[in-house]
Amino acid sequence: MRTRIHFLSVLTALSLVNFTHSAYAVEAFKIISLQNRLAADILPMIQPLLDANGVVTASQNHLIIRTSDENMAQIEQVISTLDKSRVNYKIRINRSHAKQGTVKDYSASGQTRIGDVELKTGNNTHRNQQHLQIDLHNGQIEANTTNSQMLQILEGERGFISTGQIIPFTQEWLAYTQRYISAQKITTLIEIQTGFSVRPYSMHNQLLLEITPTFMQVQKNQTIQFEQLSTTMTIEKNQWVDLSHIMHNNDEVSRAILTQSARQNNEEVQLKIRVD
Repeated sequence: MRTRIHFLSVLTALSLVNFTHSAYAVEAFKIISLQNRLAADILPMIQPLLDANGVVTASQNHLIIRTSDENMAQIEQVISTLDKSRVNYKIRINRSHAKQGTVKDYSASGQTRIGDVELKTGNNTHRNQQHLQIDLHNGQIEANTTNSQMLQILEGERGFISTGQIIPFTQEWLAYTQRYISAQKITTLIEIQTGFSVRPYSMHNQLLLEITPTFMQVQKNQTIQFEQLSTTMTIEKNQWVDLSHIMHNNDEVSRAILTQSARQNNEEVQLKIRVD
C-alpha cells in the first residue's frame, strides 16, 4: 500500500511539472522598440488587448510585453499599425445658439386732458378732440447665432473645445469633481471654462476620437479632465458629428456643461465637430 501511494504521488508530481511547463511554454516575452511613437502613447491602446495573464509596460520607446504566443502575434500586428508617423488633424467646431422668446411693444398716439394738464403724443390727426389710442404688440422672435473654432492636433495629442462660458466654480461643479477626481486639489479654482478635451487617433484604418468632459481654470490655464467619463467613438473624416447630442446622453457632467449656457440665456446650444 505504501508503495502504491508513493507511486501515485510521483505521478501527481510529474503531472504538475508537465502542466506547469506547458502553461509557461505558451507564454512569450518580447521587448518591442517603436520607431515613430513613444511607448507611453501606445500603452493605453495595447492594455485592453492583452489576455487575462498578459502584462505590458512602457519605457521610453520600448514596450515590454509578456503574454501568450497567439496574443503576442495579435498585439504585434496592432503595434505595427500604430507605430507610424503621426498625422496632423484639423478639427472644426461649430457652436450654434438658438434663442426663442416673446417681444412686447407698446405705442400710444392722440391727445387727452387730465384736469388742467393736456397730454399729446404721436401724430395727432384729431386736433381739438379728446382722443388717445394705446396699442400693445406681442410677437415671437427666433434668433440663431453661429461661431466657429478650428484646432490643429497631432495624432494622439489633446485639444480643448470650449463651450463658450466662463463661470464661477460653484458648489455644483465642486460636487462633480469630488465625486470623480477626489484626489486632485480643486480648491484654487475660482473661474472655470467648461468644455471637452478631444484626442484623435487611428486604429485598423479607422479614425477614433476620444472625448472627455473638462474644466479649465481661467487664471492659471490648468485643467481637470474627467477621465472616467471619457468616451471613444468611430467617425468618418470630413463629416459633421453632433457632439452635443452624443455627450448630453453620455454622463451627468457633460449634460451640466452643455446646459449651463441654456440655463443662463434661455438658449438651445448645438455643438458639432468635424475632423479633416
